[in-house]
Amino acid sequence: MKTALRRSGFVVLTILFLTAPVRGQLVDIFHDPFLNWDFLNFTGVQANNFEIIVEAPNFNPNAVYTGFFPSFGTTPVDEGQHTKLSWSGRDVGPDTIAHVGLAMQGSGRILDAYWTLDGERIPGGSLAIIYELTRVRRLPVGFGDVAMLLQAVRGPDVLTAPVSLQNIRTFLNIPSDRVGLNDLNASLDLRTLANFEQTGNAPTIENLPSSDFFTYEVGRSEDLSPAFEALLTADVVVGGKVIGRFWNLNPQCPEPTAMGLMAVGSLLTLRRRR
Repeated sequence: MKTALRRSGFVVLTILFLTAPVRGQLVDIFHDPFLNWDFLNFTGVQANNFEIIVEAPNFNPNAVYTGFFPSFGTTPVDEGQHTKLSWSGRDVGPDTIAHVGLAMQGSGRILDAYWTLDGERIPGGSLAIIYELTRVRRLPVGFGDVAMLLQAVRGPDVLTAPVSLQNIRTFLNIPSDRVGLNDLNASLDLRTLANFEQTGNAPTIENLPSSDFFTYEVGRSEDLSPAFEALLTADVVVGGKVIGRFWNLNPQCPEPTAMGLMAVGSLLTLRRRR
């Protein structure tokens, strides 16, 4: 009987948690990023392939923007411990920009990024690549603070090079039907998003860390739902040289089902501790 009562009480608590507004506490929600990059071929020679190594084994992204390249594929590497993501099929001359993008859900951290020619890594072709998590901090009164947590993942050729972000621009409360993953490239006219641009952000981040995230506050919003998005775009500078441009777009809140799973997980954790 006591066991049954405990179970029924747990179900009631779960329902109350999912249906009642959160008051008197802060709740952090993190998004796996939808990332886009404009990569500059700074190697001085022709390339025809760009590769990224991610931490997760057998990673298969659920959304990819091939952009400049016609082909994309994944390959297990490091004895199956990690995954190589490859964009290929088009020549990229020196100082030419290639744009690619993908959804990073489940990828783990980026370990390396570099240019290749006919499958061979170009010496000195590694570059710092920007990785991001969007954090929505729900406040007790129904508002939320939107922030982007940034780090510069350095390949072996640029382990010690300082990485900075310049010409940073941030946008908040963009209706999700206005901008999608495929729209994030140099052809996007940011003037069309002028009504959503945030002001007062720092124009530059110097020496972006490679281990801990740097928290870049975007702004406060009442529109915490998947129907609205936040965007950050910035030039990436390594050792004083621009190597490309970074774009990040994410919903300002996950789907309701994800919120439900988070709530149930929190209750299970609390019950286990007790």
